[in-house]
Amino acid sequence: MKPGAKYYEWELRGVPLRMEIGPKDLEKNQAMLVRRDTGAKRPASLDTIGEDASDLLARIQIEMLAAARERLDRNSVRERISYDRFREIMEGEGAFVFAGWCGSTDCEARIKEETKATIRVLPDEEFRSADAPTRCLHCGEKPVAEAVWAKAY
Repeated sequence: MKPGAKYYEWELRGVPLRMEIGPKDLEKNQAMLVRRDTGAKRPASLDTIGEDASDLLARIQIEMLAAARERLDRNSVRERISYDRFREIMEGEGAFVFAGWCGSTDCEARIKEETKATIRVLPDEEFRSADAPTRCLHCGEKPVAEAVWAKAY
């Protein structure tokens, strides 16, 4: 099997870090560490390869988590919006919309019927919006919870 096919196989499996080592690397007492997320390569001494790989995996985790949080924030709507604006968002680019929900299965069903959006999660306190919603997104009643609404893709 050629190296490219090997790399591809392990990338499909989701392995975050690849170690490449060949005869020239052995002469230099090193290996190449390759990140799956960026493709960046860097040499690492064989004497410290374990620590280097561990540090790199920790850095990958931190950077990927930061990127995911930034992407979530960029694609989230937390301000108070009208139901008409909500429908525009769902018909257009889509987003995660944090809005009030009265707890009625009828409201939830109507929203799903009209927009194809459903409640994705009722967020824990630490993930809720700073300004709690004051009304249900659909009916305008007092909400029992903040819900994250979105369409499944």
